[in-house]
Amino acid sequence: MFKTSLSYCAAAALLSASALTPVAADARETIVAFSSALPEAELQEQVEQAIGHLLETLNPGEHARIVDATSLALISEVEMPDEAEPISPRRALQHNRKAVAQVGRFLKRAEANAEHPGAIDMPGLLRFVRTHYPAPEGGADLIVLGHPIHAPSNAPSQTMFGDRVPSDGYVAAGPDVSLYGTTRLSGSLDGYDVYFGWSASDWTVSPAHRYAVERLWSITVEAHGGSMAYQAPAEDAAGRATLFDLAGEDVPDQKHAHPLDPDAPPTMRVFKPDTGKGPETEAERPEASAKATQKATANGVEVDDFSLFASKPHPSLSGVQITTGIRYVPEDYPHRYVNAWCYFLVNRDGSQHRVSLGSKSWGQTVANADISSRARRAAGIDRDDIEAGRSACQWPTP
Repeated sequence: MFKTSLSYCAAAALLSASALTPVAADARETIVAFSSALPEAELQEQVEQAIGHLLETLNPGEHARIVDATSLALISEVEMPDEAEPISPRRALQHNRKAVAQVGRFLKRAEANAEHPGAIDMPGLLRFVRTHYPAPEGGADLIVLGHPIHAPSNAPSQTMFGDRVPSDGYVAAGPDVSLYGTTRLSGSLDGYDVYFGWSASDWTVSPAHRYAVERLWSITVEAHGGSMAYQAPAEDAAGRATLFDLAGEDVPDQKHAHPLDPDAPPTMRVFKPDTGKGPETEAERPEASAKATQKATANGVEVDDFSLFASKPHPSLSGVQITTGIRYVPEDYPHRYVNAWCYFLVNRDGSQHRVSLGSKSWGQTVANADISSRARRAAGIDRDDIEAGRSACQWPTP
């Protein structure tokens, strides 16, 4: 229908032939978030279907935002004319010429991610929306189309690749400790109903794995103040039609049956395929080591390692916390750790900079990180700030 632009005649096919009649309703906003890491044809199909949904369901005077959920940027805004007379499809499209052009440019810029097609920054998207787009009195819908596995390349310790799922402790933490953190943030998702359509369904290794990922995003949305109204595969037009059909009206808040445990330690749980054998049988295989039988296992969930974090204020930078992370394996905890690291986050000119101070392995001395003058300038800090920060690191012994 459109490669880099949307013709009025072709786009009109997204609408019914009849004019759109004004409907009295409380003003309600909509945000539709796409992954820019999809193949062009697949992304184009999603966008066309979403625009059709918006132009069919928005009431006069209401508007919707279209967002890139991968790079966390506003693409365009679609608005219905605030007119008393019925609005024709052509009139609606003419009113949104600028939005149509912006969407076309988004399609042109998008690049498929061969390793992780459909990748989005779901934790970042929720923070982005709660900070910049609070829901109006009539409420709001956040419709997300993307892959449910979060795999940031710059934080391998918290990636969900490898059938890993962060525990409640990571969700309950602050953003200085966890990519999934929901505390100490501005704004709220209060009033938002979230509809999450997965762009893929072949990522799960077991029913327990799928349940854990579904629950992760539900309790994350709830911790931000919103409600997960719907979550399911939407990799084809039929799946997306179901999602769009459910969105658009305020629905009762949904609460997950297994609520967030704020006291849980921050760990990454590793899920294994359901082979039909219990842990004891698996441990009897010749290649299974004695240590493998000591790993914490329950309901098909195996914990390979976990990390604990401690924070304290920076001695000289107001509002900055020095964070020390310590990684353990269950069979050695608490007597022996694997490695530790220390860092702090500083905000400057609207950007967040992570300053790594050093690292330490079991039985080794601390290895101070080399922080270039360019990195110091970008973060707005000097050598004294770095040395003061290192004095606040809480290194384990030996």
